[in-house]
Amino acid sequence: MTHDALLAAVLADPRDDTRRLALADLLDETDQPARAAFIRAQVAVARHGDANMACERSGRKLSHTGEPGPLFESRCRCRPCGLARSEYRASCRHVTEWERVAIEPYLKEYADAVIASITGRDVRGQWPVMRDQFSSRPRVRFRRGFVDRVTLTSESFRTHGAALFARNPVEAFVLPDAELRVEIDPPGDGHDWQAYYFGPPPRRYVDGGYLGMNVWERREDVVPGVIRELGMDQARAA
Repeated sequence: MTHDALLAAVLADPRDDTRRLALADLLDETDQPARAAFIRAQVAVARHGDANMACERSGRKLSHTGEPGPLFESRCRCRPCGLARSEYRASCRHVTEWERVAIEPYLKEYADAVIASITGRDVRGQWPVMRDQFSSRPRVRFRRGFVDRVTLTSESFRTHGAALFARNPVEAFVLPDAELRVEIDPPGDGHDWQAYYFGPPPRRYVDGGYLGMNVWERREDVVPGVIRELGMDQARAA
């Protein structure tokens, strides 16, 4: 299978690590060993239980939990630290490049703004455009070798969300300015694509208030459907 076919298979069923590992094998064959090693390392971490990773020697939680802590204990050879160390070594030289590829739809628009500012008559007049584009740059998180979470403004989600979702097996979009989190669940157990909406937590110890959900048959309809349902298209038109 080609790279595009394997990537499409990953996007169609993000839960299946076999497809991710098959793509890693192809990347090895096409002279991209670092990317392949990163996918395998993150899949291994996830299978071990990345949400509860802790050093077996010290008991300290590793930073995969999202809490303060080390990525791994430097002199420890326990399995969790070994997996985290492998992931770090696989990503440290190339992760910035992979982030750039992941958010390419946004970067193209930013580059167009920069070019316009240089070639336009009033360079200073273009600075607000460049500033707004740069400040709204999406932030991504990798899990199991691919982008699974994107943090961006609601405007960037409206303009770039569909393109980002088309290129990456994203499971969640976080929109801090709208105090909104959109979690996407792929088909399974008799249901189609689902999107769940969470708003500000009603209490400090509750992780986001549930606002609602919707279902779509086709993957390409998910983000446009979310935008319509949340009224973002209407807000832009106004």
